[in-house]
Amino acid sequence: MAAAKLPVRRVQDGTFTGDQMQRQAQMASTVLRALPFAQGVWVKSVAIGTTNTTVNHGLGRVPQGYIFTRLQGNAASICESLAANQPADRTKQYAFIASAAVTADIWFF
Repeated sequence: MAAAKLPVRRVQDGTFTGDQMQRQAQMASTVLRALPFAQGVWVKSVAIGTTNTTVNHGLGRVPQGYIFTRLQGNAASICESLAANQPADRTKQYAFIASAAVTADIWFF
């Protein structure tokens, strides 16, 4: 399940310094939440083989992208499967294929 976006709540404490710090924190939070990869799901220890391998990501929407955060196994090139080989419901699953069997951690966003 995707991580929830946490709002920054501003509390007026009546001091210039306190209010200014909260305003800057809110602006920084707004910038960070706008990044496409700030909200996602980290799927660990996925075995990807030399045939189309479906990965359950549970993001709840079609991923905008993904980042491999760890690869373990033989040196291999990994790519997403062709559109025809992708699962029907990409809001829950995504398919990859590798040139050699690997285990991977993937950040879907």
